[in-house]
Amino acid sequence: MHELILHHYDISPYAEKIRLIMGLKQLAWRSVQIPVVMPKPDLTALTGGYRLTPVLQVGADIYCDTKAIARRLERDRPTPTLYPSGCAASGRGLAFWGETLFMDAVLIGFGMRMFPPDFVADRQKMVPGGVSEDLARALIPSKLDEIRAKVTLIEEQLADGRTFLLGSEASLADFAVYHPLWEGGPIASPHVLFSAGRQDSQAQSRADDREDDSRCRTAHSYSNLPGARW
Repeated sequence: MHELILHHYDISPYAEKIRLIMGLKQLAWRSVQIPVVMPKPDLTALTGGYRLTPVLQVGADIYCDTKAIARRLERDRPTPTLYPSGCAASGRGLAFWGETLFMDAVLIGFGMRMFPPDFVADRQKMVPGGVSEDLARALIPSKLDEIRAKVTLIEEQLADGRTFLLGSEASLADFAVYHPLWEGGPIASPHVLFSAGRQDSQAQSRADDREDDSRCRTAHSYSNLPGARW
């Protein structure tokens, strides 16, 4: 198998999703740090203009979306699977729903002026017509209500004592729901109920940085991903 090269930056929630999946699967990977904002000349030359994070490079193949990256990792290392007990359809559906939390959190961050100016200016260019800071600020109460409702549903699903969202084993859904609220995001507050297992999850998910020029990383096991403890 070709080595895995992840083009990412450390604070990217979507990159964290993939780093944790590689941890679950005990995959070794190499790290290429990319800029948080444009320009990203090396990345866009590699991807043909795609600018989002992360990007997985496997030999001559380039994967530019976390869903495509997850499918490739599942193909290369099917055990442990991202779809235990035949949950491919339900797992993908829950993952799609869970990741709607990301834009809720981002809009709150914009409205609360929690991002540096260069980041805001860069991300404004990704939205046709830009994002009005005043509009984002006005949306904060409704977005917090949406997050409360979604997190309440997640808590109710975990209330029967299951370890993970779909049972006793981690699935794609767990990683997709977790990463938008990773470290509380821009809304670390009582509105977010996922903080209890944060330190535990960080300790288990971090890759080992070897002190060499290649920055080769070996991902930790993620067998104890906190589910009901979030």
